[in-house]
Amino acid sequence: MTIQCAMGIENRGKIDALEAWQKRQNGDLQELKKDVKEIKESISKINVELVRGRPSWGMTALMTALFSICTGLIVFLATRGG
Repeated sequence: MTIQCAMGIENRGKIDALEAWQKRQNGDLQELKKDVKEIKESISKINVELVRGRPSWGMTALMTALFSICTGLIVFLATRGG
C-alpha cells in the first residue's frame, strides 16, 4: 500500500489533464492533416482542368452572357448621360 501526499495527488491530476489535452491536440492535428490533404487533392483536380486549355461550354455561355449584359449596361449609361 502506497501513501500519496497531497502534492502528488494534485500533480497526478495535472498530468492527467495535460495528457487528455495532448490527445485532443493530436486528434485535431490529424483532422487538420486530413483536411489539408483533401484540399491539395482538390487543387490538383483544378490544375488538371486548367491545363486542358479551354473552358467548358457552360463557362463559355456564362462569360458570353455576362459580357453582353455589361456591354448593354455601358451603352445604356452612355446614351442616357448617366
